Amino acid sequence: MERRDPTLPYFLSVGLIAPHPPLQPPAFYFERYLRTGVPEQVLGDWTTAPDPQAPGDRIAASTVDLQGEALLAARAAYYGSINHVDVQLRRLLNGISGVGRDPNLVVIYLSDHGEGLGDHYLWRKSRAYECTARVPCLITAPQRFGLGHGAVHDQAGSLADIMPTILEMAGLAIPESVDGHSLLPTLRGDGPVDRPHVHIEMSGYHHALTDGRHKYIWTPETGAELLFDLDADPQESHDLATRPAAAELLARWRTALVAALRDRPEGFVRDGQLQATGYRDATIPGSPADRMLAASR
Repeated sequence: MERRDPTLPYFLSVGLIAPHPPLQPPAFYFERYLRTGVPEQVLGDWTTAPDPQAPGDRIAASTVDLQGEALLAARAAYYGSINHVDVQLRRLLNGISGVGRDPNLVVIYLSDHGEGLGDHYLWRKSRAYECTARVPCLITAPQRFGLGHGAVHDQAGSLADIMPTILEMAGLAIPESVDGHSLLPTLRGDGPVDRPHVHIEMSGYHHALTDGRHKYIWTPETGAELLFDLDADPQESHDLATRPAAAELLARWRTALVAALRDRPEGFVRDGQLQATGYRDATIPGSPADRMLAASR
């Protein structure tokens, strides 16, 4: 950074492994949260504890059920890792000795995924629940961009939105092939992105739609559904899919997912209805990756 040509634009990508497992913060940060505590584990009324006697992988993310001191230690290590990352970012963004002294600097801070951390008996990622799908997104830019200081925009977004946002902020054209939307108009206060919902996908595990207010999750392996009111229930403790009062809302979201998946080659939709397919790997049927995976079995 010290040797770069200041007359030219630059793009700096800084990727930090923490707080990704294995959770190994320096002892100071780990002990801080062991001592001061962390938020309690969240268990929804729709969850079922793993069966310790069930056959299979004893350390799979779906079978681990830490309790007591072991659970506290894992959660403290996660929060300690985040705290340690924050301190390192402070060094990087320092306005005197770091990149923060650049008056043209745009900073976008985000994560690729969250961590189940025992919430709903989930560890790691690959599920559409808030603990793993809701990630930080903080953007700061020079005053000329008109973002407003301390503004908070409460709408559903996607990591696919980051590329077009950067391109528009840099004055570059956004290719038509890009799936995401530029967030710059929203950041300027011109209103939300014009789309009805964001599609969250991990094909082997789930498909989900959310508009930031509600979230609908469908599991292609079993056909199971979940529906949450994120305004009233931000921790997704209460499933509305089984409640008669939410039947109309559930049908509306189910229809929206049918429209999103209708032309997919996996066969998620048949005769206008969602079709459970059993577990399948997250590859496009008939693609080179799919054939390679089949040959390796």
